[in-house]
Amino acid sequence: MKRLINDQKPLLIVVTGPPGSGKSTCGEFLAKKYSLAYIDYDTVVQNFMESLFEKYYAKTSYKQFCLEWRDNCYCSLWDLVMQNIKLGNTIITSAPLTLEKSNPEFFKQLKESYRTDFDVLTITFYVPKHILKQRLIKRNEKRDKEKLKEWDKYYESQNINVFWDTNLNIILDAEEGHTNEKIDQFIMEHMNPIYKFS
Repeated sequence: MKRLINDQKPLLIVVTGPPGSGKSTCGEFLAKKYSLAYIDYDTVVQNFMESLFEKYYAKTSYKQFCLEWRDNCYCSLWDLVMQNIKLGNTIITSAPLTLEKSNPEFFKQLKESYRTDFDVLTITFYVPKHILKQRLIKRNEKRDKEKLKEWDKYYESQNINVFWDTNLNIILDAEEGHTNEKIDQFIMEHMNPIYKFS
């Protein structure tokens, strides 16, 4: 995948959705197919966050702990992503971005904050309640225990409405049986007139 033909802006591909929705699988698939850099939110912050929690916050709610450190975690992610964007690289990143989805100005603000310009393709996964719960139970990770304990409340807190103003926003429903190949085909159909894919 090359840069935009017309104005040579780098492309940021953002894969988002709740934990267990398939973000990382999709991001890795596209990165491997098009030989692109891929930065995953969990890979950037999870090891540090788990160590920090166990050492200093073990008696605290994990949910509260994550809220307290949320801004720092996302700052670390965007610093890495924008470093690549400023070098002119197309980059794929995956993250929940639950609060950011309802902000139509989010990517405009991100560009202003880092003083750079880029085009944006977003891929958002919507996963029905019962399917997402099964996935979190199956992956059996410590960070999901509080989510599963208060499942109804947690699921309702996941903002599935997306208001971003981007070059292309793909919203996928897990019940429709999407595959990475179908996602790739959709991207090719809508982006190929503008971008060179290889």
